[in-house]
Amino acid sequence: MKAQTVKKGGRPEVNEAERHDQELKFRVNKAQKQALDEEFRGYSRGRKVTYAEFLRGKLLAKQVQIVPVSELSDSLELLDELGLCRRELTGVVTNYNQTTKRINAIDHLGKLFNEVQQQKVILEEIRELVAKIDVLIDEKAKWLSASKPGRK
Repeated sequence: MKAQTVKKGGRPEVNEAERHDQELKFRVNKAQKQALDEEFRGYSRGRKVTYAEFLRGKLLAKQVQIVPVSELSDSLELLDELGLCRRELTGVVTNYNQTTKRINAIDHLGKLFNEVQQQKVILEEIRELVAKIDVLIDEKAKWLSASKPGRK
C-alpha cells in the first residue's frame, strides 16, 4: 500500500481526480434554504458529515437518506417516556433502600413481617416498570429495523 504524503497543515494529499477544486455557486429562496437546512439536520444527526458533502450528494443524485421529522419526534417521545420510567425506578430504588435500612434496624418480628410485605409491593412495581421498558425497547428496535433501507 502506498504511503500517504501529508501537507504542511496536516491534511493528506488528494489525487487530482478526488480533489474538489471547482466552485459552484447558486441562489435559493428563504423557504428552499430552510427546507435544505431541515433536511441536513435530519440527515446529519448521528453522522459526521459536512453541509457541503450533504449538498454535493443531493446534487450528484447519490443516495441521501432523509429522516422525516415525524419519526424524529416519535424517537424523542420514546426517550421522554424512558426518562420517566428511569425516574420512577430511581424512586423505587430509594424506597427499597429505605425499607432495607428499616428491616435491619427492627428487633420485633411483627414489624419485620410488615416490612417484608412492603418489599413485595415494591418488587412488583419494579417488575411492571421493567416490562414497560422492555416493550418500549422492542418498539424502538422494530422502528429502527423498519427505517433502514434493504431490511425487513
